[in-house]
Amino acid sequence: MRRTVMPGIVSLALASALAFGCQKKAETPPPADTTPAPAPFRVTGVELGRSLTAEKRVAASTTTFGAKDTIYAVVASEGAAKSVTIKARWTYRDTILVASDSQMVAPTGPAWTEFHILKPTRWPSGAYAIEVSADGQGYRVLATGPKGIMSSMAGIAKNFPAVMHLRLYGMNANGKVYAIDRAFGLNQ
Repeated sequence: MRRTVMPGIVSLALASALAFGCQKKAETPPPADTTPAPAPFRVTGVELGRSLTAEKRVAASTTTFGAKDTIYAVVASEGAAKSVTIKARWTYRDTILVASDSQMVAPTGPAWTEFHILKPTRWPSGAYAIEVSADGQGYRVLATGPKGIMSSMAGIAKNFPAVMHLRLYGMNANGKVYAIDRAFGLNQ
């Protein structure tokens, strides 16, 4: 008399297949977000001119203005922020306040913010300056007239080390224009 073990093996194989087949398959996690975080907001420069393009950019950069010109300042920035207050303070001879204005912006990348001053009568001859700050971090355009004095401002940067971009124009008596465009590292 022979015994067969076959039905027992088949039953065991069938039970194993059912047990493993009913288990949930391991889920693969969703891919990680590889989009880099936007750079933090920062002012990258201030440009002056007599007119603007349709995109609110300076049409032709200049630091020399006529007695009845409208003077435009465009603040260039990059990075993202939920809200930034950009302030412009225009002065004459470094002490007399000509105008002050501010704009609230919410940039998501490169942006340009326009400020301007105009006067129905003639501008007095002399040096004008504009100080621009964005949430306490400042820029200053100096010597937009025939003479100017550059002095170090306390609080020019909030975070150190910082970078100061200096663009300086000068004209000799023969009308030849000289320009310096340099970046300087600032430490506390």
